Amino acid sequence: MEVECRTSRAATRGKRHGLTIYPDWSFETPHDLAAERVAAAFGGYTSCLELEGAMAAVRELLGLRARLVPPGVVRHARDDWRIKGVERCRCSQRKTGWQTAAAAATHAREIEHIAHKHQANLRQTKLVAEGVLQAWGAQVQRPSRNAEARQHVLEYGGLDQMWDAGVHPDRVLEIAALAASAGVWAALPVRFFLSFVYGDVDEEWFSQNLAYVPTVEAATWLAAQTRPHTGTLSGQWLQLGVSPSVVSSLIAVGAAPNDIDAFARAMRRSPRWAIGVVSRWAQVGCRVNLTHLQALAAQGLDASRPPSATAIDDLIARRRTWGTLARADVGVLLALAGGTSPAMRLLDKGVTTVEKYVELGLGG
Repeated sequence: MEVECRTSRAATRGKRHGLTIYPDWSFETPHDLAAERVAAAFGGYTSCLELEGAMAAVRELLGLRARLVPPGVVRHARDDWRIKGVERCRCSQRKTGWQTAAAAATHAREIEHIAHKHQANLRQTKLVAEGVLQAWGAQVQRPSRNAEARQHVLEYGGLDQMWDAGVHPDRVLEIAALAASAGVWAALPVRFFLSFVYGDVDEEWFSQNLAYVPTVEAATWLAAQTRPHTGTLSGQWLQLGVSPSVVSSLIAVGAAPNDIDAFARAMRRSPRWAIGVVSRWAQVGCRVNLTHLQALAAQGLDASRPPSATAIDDLIARRRTWGTLARADVGVLLALAGGTSPAMRLLDKGVTTVEKYVELGLGG
């Protein structure tokens, strides 16, 4: 290819000469660049000395355009996709991210962003990129047809969406194969694949948990979970029919799937009832036990209607001389007492656990 060679920083144009780029990205020009560096040390200038920085930038650009190099997109929050800001690039001034992964990845592929990232001369980078992209044009074009990958994506045009987001169809096939190995052969939504590409998915953990309930909904939810990824509790809860939106709460409070059958038998209720009760208490930050449930039942209270998380927080915040309180005990005592004031009176008397409440025969 040819590049423009300027011998003055103020020059707007320069003579053109050949540039040869080799497979390892080393390059050759008609100049003796070593001699030019010596001349530069004494105030000389040739734009070809800026080719090294430009070459590194263009190498990354080609990888990004061919979707062989990840653009470094991270999902910060819902509808907030970000890339690492680069000094002197306009992205460093953004207060928020982009609304889609595709928008963030598009910026990451812009020549200006990559040149600033590598601290390369923008003009020289554009000249080299023009020649390289022309030579490798077929590799950086959107795949016109890829029926094999397309069949694994749920949305119409989903494969194009992922190409825009920096995901190569081969990566789609790899991720779909992982889901299939755990029993999910159906097409999966774009957000599932993006979670794998730009999230922090532990593939072994994902496969182990998905095997409990191999559905598209479960696969999509599991892929979106952030670390730490440990054990198979997520899969076990999903297998019991718990909504994915509740599973995180159950795991956070340490609820155990094995408790469900034990609670159902002891309370002479259905497992579905036990799941509902345990889930609702978990959503207010409490892990209830059998003593809790029996105390509520003895008083004729509906165990599936816990106090609000705010009411529990408020009571714990008062503390006084109650010492260390277990959140579940506070929540159940609040329900047994029928309100904050009577619950405070119980706590002031030293009744700080449900076991103590039962032992003293309170509540009739």
